[in-house]
Amino acid sequence: MLEDGKKHILIVEDDLEICRLLDMFLRTKGYQVSLSNSGTEGLADIVRLQPDLVVLDIMMPGMNGIEVCKQSRETYTGPIIMLTACSEEISEIAALDTGADGYLHKPLRPHILLSHIEALLRRGKRSKKNDNALSHTGTLTIDTLKRLVTRNNEEIILTGAEYEMLEYLAKQAGIIVSRDECYQALKGVEFDGLDRALDMRLSSLRKKIKDDVAPYQIIKTIRCKGYLFVKQ
Repeated sequence: MLEDGKKHILIVEDDLEICRLLDMFLRTKGYQVSLSNSGTEGLADIVRLQPDLVVLDIMMPGMNGIEVCKQSRETYTGPIIMLTACSEEISEIAALDTGADGYLHKPLRPHILLSHIEALLRRGKRSKKNDNALSHTGTLTIDTLKRLVTRNNEEIILTGAEYEMLEYLAKQAGIIVSRDECYQALKGVEFDGLDRALDMRLSSLRKKIKDDVAPYQIIKTIRCKGYLFVKQ
């Protein structure tokens, strides 16, 4: 039974020892925790439980985490953090493209995971409070109440992470936002100089809003300074 007032986290992981350790750790931090030990079970639990956040392993037998993430996005809009022991960049790209909001490598450091969890939950809380619509040159519109993005009156389907990046930069329209500032705002932790997730998220976002051919018209990259959402 779920307790009122506590955030609910679902962990989808086939390694029972990792499940046990994360369960104990997150409960000591005041979270409610549910566990799923396979992709098929995890997908069913995401749809049924609608947790506040999902921690999802990629490498699982049967249905892997990429497929779970992709299918769950049909009904689940909460944040998803994906875990993997694989160091290949293509796995990270696939995770973000299918709707993941964060990506962490194993061996997992619980306090780093906790920082990402708290940042994503804060981000969701801020989004719910915002009820203004932002627009760009009459072609790109961001409805922050509905979390809806359109260009030329056509809806653009974004992942949660892509939407948050677009909204954040749009709010700073006309101001250069440094890479460190953007990383801190979107992930809640300081940029370590190595994480490529922000670059891949921006690349994917530009493709979806049809601003992926230089010179960029909506989100510009200012060399050695950061990003600029063009104000017009």
